[in-house]
Amino acid sequence: MDTGASNRIRRLAQAIDRAPDRILAGQRGLEAIRRPRRTDNKSHARCDTRPGGLGVVFASARRREVLERGEGGRTSEPSARGASDCGVRFSRFVSSNIEDGSHVTLDTGSRIEVAVRADERRIDLIGGDAYFEVAKDPARPFVVSVERARVVAVGTQFYVERDDNGLIVLVTEGKIRLERPAESPQEVSAGSEARLDASGLRMSHPTDMEVEETLGWRNGYLLFRDTALVEAVAKFNRYTHKKMLIEDPSIAGIRIGGHFRLDDVQGFLWLLKSGFPINVDERGDRIVLTKRSS
Repeated sequence: MDTGASNRIRRLAQAIDRAPDRILAGQRGLEAIRRPRRTDNKSHARCDTRPGGLGVVFASARRREVLERGEGGRTSEPSARGASDCGVRFSRFVSSNIEDGSHVTLDTGSRIEVAVRADERRIDLIGGDAYFEVAKDPARPFVVSVERARVVAVGTQFYVERDDNGLIVLVTEGKIRLERPAESPQEVSAGSEARLDASGLRMSHPTDMEVEETLGWRNGYLLFRDTALVEAVAKFNRYTHKKMLIEDPSIAGIRIGGHFRLDDVQGFLWLLKSGFPINVDERGDRIVLTKRSS
């Protein structure tokens, strides 16, 4: 990718991280989100943002520190000195520092295990997605392990997503090396995206809008552009206790667009009711979506 495009991607990622104020049509303005105070972590940590799970677990050979998620999806303060101020940023986000000075932001439903050693900084992405800001340390590569693939960096910023279909890596600054068994390493530079699934490895250069859509969760909003309703519902359901269910398959492919705060389910439902032939029926702990008769 050319240098100009790489710089645009980096500036866009930085702008998303700063969470600028926005005026969203039909909604309240996006709330600014401040990054939690940085402190030192233990050398081993496990972060878990799954609903009902532990917020963050820090462990060493001698003891383990646990941060339980409090009411409203927030994380309580650590009970012992030395644990990180790894608070939930917005709708079950966890933003934390690693002992080496790197920073990780976990999306909801995500889990990582961290081990910092003298020769390597290793992150096991157990599930979900995370954004990494890596402190430079040529003597200790920063490795994110996802099943049989390894993402290796020295000092850079990148996003990794793991799901049932495979792996996505989006680099916003610097470059990484993607390693796979029996395959030649693949270098991925800023402004590029690598997708790995059963069919193989695919490289692309996402547009600014696509990058914003991928990373918007970091400052608390979802961005949809010509997105199928079934995909939009799946994304929203990650951040809500009351899940939406598409009961009528005929509406699953309806294409929608818009900006939504992660906690603004009512704004999303208002769009569906007012702009599309969709009925919204709240049934106990579910929100059922069906086709509205003409």
